[in-house]
Amino acid sequence: MNKQTLRKIFLDKRRRLTESEYEWRCTAIAENFINQVNWKDHSCIHTFLPIIKHREINTFQIIEKLRSENWSGKFVTGVSDFKYNTMKTYLLEESTTLKQNHWGIPEPVDSIEICDSEIDMVITPLVVADKTGHRIGYGKGFYDIFFKKLNPRTKKVGLSLSLPLDPLEYFNSFDMNLDILVTPYNIYNFNS
Repeated sequence: MNKQTLRKIFLDKRRRLTESEYEWRCTAIAENFINQVNWKDHSCIHTFLPIIKHREINTFQIIEKLRSENWSGKFVTGVSDFKYNTMKTYLLEESTTLKQNHWGIPEPVDSIEICDSEIDMVITPLVVADKTGHRIGYGKGFYDIFFKKLNPRTKKVGLSLSLPLDPLEYFNSFDMNLDILVTPYNIYNFNS
């Protein structure tokens, strides 16, 4: 199967999850991230903010938990430019006002732009990933473009509602691999 077919299949599976199953998976992913990913050594974590109506993983659970742990780092998030398939990075504080854009993505209002070189971990959305760290996103390449701008040591952490697939063969040099995949059931380290 090609990427487009897999994307369609896994988005459909996501839509068919019951509300309780979706909520359980989001909570399990947050717990696995908090308990098994080495986030304490990072000072600037870029995270996507979920489009809840599309059942993206609720990253607010991770944000709230790290803040309650008195983590001394900062959260940042992206604001997408769909005309150029690029993102700018903005500070995400507890007091930051969020507003949904045209596509339903929560974005910070009147926040401080942050230099991408400060980012040392990215929590990235995806539709599905394979057992080697290849991710299938939504097909626009936003995160692949974004990853290329970052320090090569920046950890790329994918969150997936599904287990990883057997290795896929149709990726190219434009595609950027994950370092870590967090699922409701386990985490997978690809570069350890």
